[in-house]
Amino acid sequence: MNTNSEDEIFSILKPVETCLAEDDKARLWARVRKDSLRMRAFRRAAVIAVSAAAAIVAGVAIYFTGTWRSVEPQYIQYISEAMPEAGGDIRIETSDKVIEVSSDATVSYHDGYFSVSDSVETKIHDIKKGGDVHQMIVPFGKTACLNLSDGTKMQLNSGTRVIYKAEMNGRSREIYLNGEAFLDVFHDETSPFSVKTDRLDVSVLGTKFNVKAYPSDKQQSIVLVSGKVSVTGNLLEHAYQMKPEQRFCYDGSNCNASLETVDVEDYTCWTEGILRFNGANIKDVLMQLSRYYNARFSCDSTIKDISITGKLDLRNGIDAALESISLVSGIKYRNRHSLYEISK
Repeated sequence: MNTNSEDEIFSILKPVETCLAEDDKARLWARVRKDSLRMRAFRRAAVIAVSAAAAIVAGVAIYFTGTWRSVEPQYIQYISEAMPEAGGDIRIETSDKVIEVSSDATVSYHDGYFSVSDSVETKIHDIKKGGDVHQMIVPFGKTACLNLSDGTKMQLNSGTRVIYKAEMNGRSREIYLNGEAFLDVFHDETSPFSVKTDRLDVSVLGTKFNVKAYPSDKQQSIVLVSGKVSVTGNLLEHAYQMKPEQRFCYDGSNCNASLETVDVEDYTCWTEGILRFNGANIKDVLMQLSRYYNARFSCDSTIKDISITGKLDLRNGIDAALESISLVSGIKYRNRHSLYEISK
């Protein structure tokens, strides 16, 4: 394969490397956990002076006030800077320990404890304080199921991390997301549920929807299956009210926002190990395979204009997926030392 042209390697297809040094990432998460322990003391105060904290998100300073808001910038900073991990185990990080989770396990939170259940056993872990903030990290090549204490169910795609309170009680429910997740939110009119990314804030009462917010992607999107969703953001001109079968998309490269009617199955079938494409550029297709299988691709420049339409079954492995793509597009592929070379 000729590799002299700069256009012949799509570096975006390689698993994203962590942009923070390990020591810096550890210090930042330690600060996040420390501040989460202070939140209960903040809430007990009768009168709280309004404070402002600035977080740099996509080059824009955003200011927050109040108790939970006073620590929010650190969650936003951590979510935006702690990039997806290439390989390793799924894990839960609490204020005092790290718990490894098998790929077939379901993590479920309850009052005072959470369980990790797989095909062999169920392990119980105590929650020291209801206000503790936990983090679930799903590396490339893995997916996970997470059930929050309020009854909300989440499916987390490869290369995703989510920050959440161990016990979802109180007047509001909030999580911080980096990556992709499908959520079935438990309906509670007295306690709105919010999903926050580094660019968007999605507010619901009870609904099913998909959020895609990978830090390496220019676009972040929400696809609504049922219920109602309100989308806001610091760079949005107004709030967007979504209806079922609509997709909201925000393009960080030009700050454009759009709302369109879609077939929601195209955007949610990944939860069943399926991908559907309708004229997608092969670079975008391989990007999704890169995340799902934790694989690396080197691409000849001759394939960059190829588009893919159809359904791709991911459950039979990466070679079967590439063979299906080869049949409809005419590409050739070979695996050399864990690097897939793609050519016409």
